[in-house]
Amino acid sequence: MIRRKIKPALGFTPEQRVHVITKTQVEEHEMTPTRTRKASASKAAQQLDQLLAQIAQEHLFIETLETRNHDRLDFHDVGVWCVKSALMAAYQAGLAAGQNAAANQTA
Repeated sequence: MIRRKIKPALGFTPEQRVHVITKTQVEEHEMTPTRTRKASASKAAQQLDQLLAQIAQEHLFIETLETRNHDRLDFHDVGVWCVKSALMAAYQAGLAAGQNAAANQTA
């Protein structure tokens, strides 16, 4: 058997990338109507879009993340310190969301 060395993706090892799903989560997913799952996914996508737009405005000084089909409006010169600040804000938001999800599962 040939073994390949798996490279870390985004700095995570394969062990860190594995998502653990409990039996309870699977049962809850199967019991939730599809329409409810789609509505909550849509709401989550909308919240994510709002969060990204807020980060873009506050850290990158970009008015909107909508494509406007005009180079002057769709491409921006941004300082590396602004990119770093935006990435840190996105990381902190993801960390907080993960902690909230974990707290909700244990509650």
